[in-house]
Amino acid sequence: MSEINPQFPRAERIGDPRLFVGREQEFQIFDKWLRWIEKRVGPSRALLARKKVGKTAFVERLFNRLWVANGKIIPVFFEVSSKKCSLMSFSEDYFRTILSHVISFWDRNPSFLKDIMSLEDIGRWAEAAQQPFVQKEVRNFSIYKTQSDAHQAWGQVYTLPDRLAVTLNQRVLVILDEFQNIGFSVYPTEDLSGEPDETMPGSFHAVVESKDAPMLVTGSYLGMIVEISRKYLEAGRLRYIHLSPYLAEHEGLEAVYSYAAYFEEEVSNESAVVINQLCHHDPFFIQCVISSSCPNKDLSTANGAADVVQFEIANKAGDFAKTWEEYIRGAVNRVNDINAKKMLLFLSQQNQQSWTHQELKEKLNIDLDDSEVLDKLRKLVNADVIREGNSDIRFQGVNDGTLHLVLRNRFGDEIGEFKADFKSEFAAEIAQLRQENRSLKGKLSNLMGRVAESILANDIRSRHVFHPSVYFEGLADDPQLLIQHVETRFMLNREDGKTLELDIVAHADEEWVVLVEVKKRQTPSDETMVREFWEKIRVFQSLHSEKKVIAGFLSRGGFTESAIALCQQHGIGTATDFEFTDPKW
Repeated sequence: MSEINPQFPRAERIGDPRLFVGREQEFQIFDKWLRWIEKRVGPSRALLARKKVGKTAFVERLFNRLWVANGKIIPVFFEVSSKKCSLMSFSEDYFRTILSHVISFWDRNPSFLKDIMSLEDIGRWAEAAQQPFVQKEVRNFSIYKTQSDAHQAWGQVYTLPDRLAVTLNQRVLVILDEFQNIGFSVYPTEDLSGEPDETMPGSFHAVVESKDAPMLVTGSYLGMIVEISRKYLEAGRLRYIHLSPYLAEHEGLEAVYSYAAYFEEEVSNESAVVINQLCHHDPFFIQCVISSSCPNKDLSTANGAADVVQFEIANKAGDFAKTWEEYIRGAVNRVNDINAKKMLLFLSQQNQQSWTHQELKEKLNIDLDDSEVLDKLRKLVNADVIREGNSDIRFQGVNDGTLHLVLRNRFGDEIGEFKADFKSEFAAEIAQLRQENRSLKGKLSNLMGRVAESILANDIRSRHVFHPSVYFEGLADDPQLLIQHVETRFMLNREDGKTLELDIVAHADEEWVVLVEVKKRQTPSDETMVREFWEKIRVFQSLHSEKKVIAGFLSRGGFTESAIALCQQHGIGTATDFEFTDPKW
């Protein structure tokens, strides 16, 4: 059994937690909402986005943060599967998950997050812990299960988080991932005969308004979630938040570096900027490019990176193209004709403006009745490839440059005016980046303040053999180093259990290692910060006595005089900037 990471007690689908990058702005919004929940004023919310945007990764990280914080909010996470199941089995799975996650939180035992407790284990725990509320819940559910009374069981289960929160004076956050599946996968009969109970979302009609146990639901089909909310939950009971497909620019660049290090692919700092730009800061797109099976892949140059991006869009063997093919096929098959595709491509291209169905008919020379045009547009809305404007007859493309690239590749040959020539377009975009006023190095300098450690770590990787003085002044030692491996955010455990973090650890040959502290803020680093770095150096040396340590401190805002003096005393090199290298540029 794999060891549980105490910082991430619930294993995240993204895999290595270090692959989760960015979403700073979104977490700021949700952190404020969590403070509202603590005060019993936080409304239930729906997090909406298309597939492969990272909704599940985001809510899983939110869950782990709440669990580790051990504060006033108990997180419960349940994924609504698209597989068929009976109402009784669904009720039992949900019931056991709720109580397993609550008990895990109370006992600080993360094992119950992976291995959901049985009804018998929950009952035994409740008796030993003297929790009469939980004992009663298990006893009642067991009776309904014995009587095969699925409706009574479900009535008990969906109200459980609210009743638990009120009775025990705690807050519970119920996270339901892929909520839209609940009306399509749960059957009232044990043998799964007949039709699924499409009214299942209506069960949450009252509890969704709870301020003691609010809900956070996610959905990959925006139109479907909105329709469910309108039909069963009434307007206003779920506050919608749309998760952008894109990271902030500096977060996207961080993703390029993180994925490149993880998949052991060489990128230069300049090619990293190009990948980020051509992928529109889309983390899924970036991952597909970094891990691409493109023949003769070379991500270390701008042109080589552009070729891989084009492969992932246009070649059916690319992971990116395969994923989008499934999504587009399901969406467009609902309105599979030339006029619908023409409107879809046009709206995707002109996504900053909304259009009425009459305007689109005239603009695109569509020979259909107004009602037919309107019907096709509404079906495209329900397919989540366009959205409604400010009125019932206005429509607008989604702000999704990745989607537009895929649509042009898919339908460009069929609709000539949108024909794609990505090789020429990407070459022009790279040329524009190389212009004096928007040079790649200039862009890197602008982003240094946000991702300095990643840019420096990647620069060290790209040099391979170098003297540390190429970066730092005032070093105690300056040997020529052959770099073997570079890590960022290297964790150290002190004897007293405190965790320390080194920004960069560059492993050289058998003898040397370079430790780097990075401060990105624009104010000078002071003596206290140098002492903190010196402590990390000493702890590292105590754990790796066989290594000779070279230490460097990069401070974008400079140093105070006392900080410089202390660095000199300890032989720590200093820098406020460095020159980017790219031997292939």
